[in-house]
Formats: sequence, C-alpha cells, structure tokens
Amino acid sequence: MKRLADFSLLMLGVVALAGCNQAQRLSQNGVAVQTTWMDNAVDHRGSNGVRFSYVCPSNPTKSGVGTAWGTDLYSDDSSVCAAAVHTGAIAYSGGTVTIEIRGDAESYAGSARNGVITQNWDSWHGSFVVL
Repeated sequence: MKRLADFSLLMLGVVALAGCNQAQRLSQNGVAVQTTWMDNAVDHRGSNGVRFSYVCPSNPTKSGVGTAWGTDLYSDDSSVCAAAVHTGAIAYSGGTVTIEIRGDAESYAGSARNGVITQNWDSWHGSFVVL
C-alpha cells in the first residue's frame, strides 16, 4: 500500500512538472498526457465503464475545436472538448471534464447546443458520455 501511495505522489509530481500552461488529459490513475481540442477518446476504446478527466484549454476564438458525432452519447472519435461544450459541462473558456467510456452504438444523432453543432453518424465501434 505504501508503494502505491509513493507512486501516486511521484505521478502527481510529474503532472505538476509537466507545465501549468499546457492542457493535459488526466486519467483516473494519475497519468497525464497533453491534449488539445482535437483530441478524442479512441485510445480508451474497450475500457467500458472507466472514467477519464480531460483539462480542455481556453478557446475564445472557437477555432480548431474538432468534430463531434452524437448527442449525449458521442462516438469515441469525437472531440472530447467539443462534446463537453455541447453538453454544457464546460464553455469555450475551457475547464475540466470527465467522460465515461461506453461500447458501440447503432447510430449517433447530431444536434445543436451551446454553440456546437454535432453530426449524425451510423454504427461505430466505441463511444463515451460526458458526466
């Protein structure tokens, strides 16, 4: 147990050293990876039920936000930050958002919300919801 606590403290130090000005994707296990508005959740496909937190940077010009497919349930190749704005979890000013990985779906219905227009799509191999 002490080893796990020491490892957790070490990982928190790595996250802190990664840079305060860089956007980071934080998983439940504390591993940090840089992210942008274009990043999606494809790397987590198959981790159904696992939650991941993303720190989305501020994007006041609303440029380069990526595409999202679906409404409330998004294909895992959707921009996580764009989906988060679409649901109202964050604004274009950025912030932390948590998603939960889900399985495939037969279809994804697009819609317009909070200044984000998502697209329709047919069956896809993986998905996520914004919590």
